[in-house]
Amino acid sequence: MVKVMSQRWVIGIDEVGRGALAGPLVVAAVVMRTKRELKDSKQLSAKQRDKVLQEMQSIESFFSATALVSSALLDRYGMTASGVLAVDAVLRSIRRLLPDNSRPFVLLDGGLRASGEYPQVTVIRGDAQLTVIAAASIVAKEYRDRLMRQEHQRFPQYGFDAHVGYGTKRHYKALSRHGPSVIHRKSFRLT
Repeated sequence: MVKVMSQRWVIGIDEVGRGALAGPLVVAAVVMRTKRELKDSKQLSAKQRDKVLQEMQSIESFFSATALVSSALLDRYGMTASGVLAVDAVLRSIRRLLPDNSRPFVLLDGGLRASGEYPQVTVIRGDAQLTVIAAASIVAKEYRDRLMRQEHQRFPQYGFDAHVGYGTKRHYKALSRHGPSVIHRKSFRLT
């Protein structure tokens, strides 16, 4: 169990899109004060995630920020370095939203890490254990899925509206027929 009682603000961070073949990596940071238990975004349907996100956004003490890394930058810098840059970017953004200058404590999911300036703990499967990380997973998932559904308008032949860039049979079949788009990750095996 992670104890952070001495800190005024606790920031939860999670990412979505790590294993996708196309589209960005999205990192979200959330600050919220609620007793409500939340499920990890992977355990919720799209309709449930949307409803929970609307409920969270109505909480007065809810703050969120997102950062994304394009597929081109992921190809150039790799997943780990890109993740660190996105985490630091989202932390800078969310700190500007906090009502005071207190030093926040950061809880990160899985293999994520922030630069050394933040007191932090990485929690394996944190999105399934801690409400603030679960909230970040929901924000990241909803943000990325909406982006990929918009990309479907540009690239309807890939079916991004259904699989949001992940490697499904339909997606691989479209790649075989049309080749990769500009938002596909060249560093991933696409066929």
